[in-house]
Amino acid sequence: MRQSFALRDNVALSRAHLAQERRFRSLVQFSSDLITVIDRTGTIVYQSPVVQRLLGLPTEATIGSSVLLLVHPEEHARFQRLVERAAHALDAAPPGDSWRPDDARLGSGRPSRWRLRHSSGRYLWAESGPPRWPPTPAAGFSSSTRATSPNG
Repeated sequence: MRQSFALRDNVALSRAHLAQERRFRSLVQFSSDLITVIDRTGTIVYQSPVVQRLLGLPTEATIGSSVLLLVHPEEHARFQRLVERAAHALDAAPPGDSWRPDDARLGSGRPSRWRLRHSSGRYLWAESGPPRWPPTPAAGFSSSTRATSPNG
């Protein structure tokens, strides 16, 4: 009898989790912002489909590559420092899934402006929000990016 209740509860939790995942996927897929998850080394582990519209690249072409391939060479050092600070903050994480690094450790918490390479070879100005943290620090950090004008 107890196993029956446990199975019923497990099925209900699985359905709730699936519904939550569908809502999240819908938000990310239809967002006008590019959502990127970058690991401690600066490797792209997730990129939303907006990368096709924004940079002219299929999502699959960016997964597993260094995010620096998309950043203007003059901004590599600044971007690399951000990735290193984020990795350091993640390494300082205590065990457990509920921890989130303090954005203050990564700078002002203000958006950053970058030039990103389009598949055509031209560069466009973009603005990324401060790094955000997925549910588990081991996943790296995420960023939301949108195209801007050269003057902001």
